[in-house]
Amino acid sequence: AEVFSRLLDFANMGTLWKLDVPTINHSFVRFALAISWDCAESQLLGDSAGSYLICCDRIATALDSFAAWGDQLNGTANAVNGSATKARDAGFDVVVTDPPYYDAIPYSDLMDFFYVWLRHSLRSVYPNLLATIAVPKAEELVATPYRHGTKQKAERFFLDGMTQAMHNLAAQAHPAAPITIYYAFKQSETETTEGTSSSGWPRAMPCREPAGRCRWHSRWPVGWRRPREKRRA
Repeated sequence: AEVFSRLLDFANMGTLWKLDVPTINHSFVRFALAISWDCAESQLLGDSAGSYLICCDRIATALDSFAAWGDQLNGTANAVNGSATKARDAGFDVVVTDPPYYDAIPYSDLMDFFYVWLRHSLRSVYPNLLATIAVPKAEELVATPYRHGTKQKAERFFLDGMTQAMHNLAAQAHPAAPITIYYAFKQSETETTEGTSSSGWPRAMPCREPAGRCRWHSRWPVGWRRPREKRRA
């Protein structure tokens, strides 16, 4: 499934030529499916970028890296499918999270691009997992107006869900360890003599000190890309 999904990212009508090297780029260079007036076609059975063999190699390299990290840590990793807005039975020693970015990225809409092909291929193997025609979206914690009717209702849905998630993290986190949250929000709304401000961060992080256990200790802005550089997936 991983290799096939990566192959789909190169085998579609949205791929373009790279400008710095003579090869094609995958469609999801950014977290969106951009409209292109032309496309670059890869040779799926060859050994260049976008081919099945190269996709297999990239996925195998990533899996080998994950396995090596586990050996270095001398521990085990478990993937748990659950909701951050619902309490867990066990607590956390350390919490490091990268929450949804308000209304910036429609995650499940982008997932549909891959889901329809995976469902076509694997529905007989995983009938319950792939039972729906498209990816379920009702509980996705993003402020998407078209799902809730208005922008105000979408914002309230997001804030209520994020508040509940932060309360759960605060209640289950270890009291001696801070909760680390990475939040990328590039919107700049006002520029004053004191600098540029944005309402994205305070809107998306509505932690209200549940039971006196969760307080904002500090915030650090991080510049991680050059001007006019596209975000790479």
